[in-house]
Amino acid sequence: MPRVTVAHEQAVRQRIVEAAIRVFGEMDYQRATVQDVVRASGLSVGAVYTYFKSKEELFLVRSPSCGFVWPSSARSRTGSGSGSTSP
Repeated sequence: MPRVTVAHEQAVRQRIVEAAIRVFGEMDYQRATVQDVVRASGLSVGAVYTYFKSKEELFLVRSPSCGFVWPSSARSRTGSGSGSTSP
């Protein structure tokens, strides 16, 4: 069986992160579900859970290039009160 390359793993992970950012931006964190991210990514539930164990983890990880700004309500829930875009 062929070995999955690191580049492929990074691309899949990035695809999931970008889908999560879109979903959280469109629906807001509270209403969004992992299933919404699965649909937006075009991947399977298993693929998403291979890289991220929860919706919370998906929310905390995001693409540094997207310029995502934490909503103030999210900063208070996650303990990231500085307003920074780094987790």
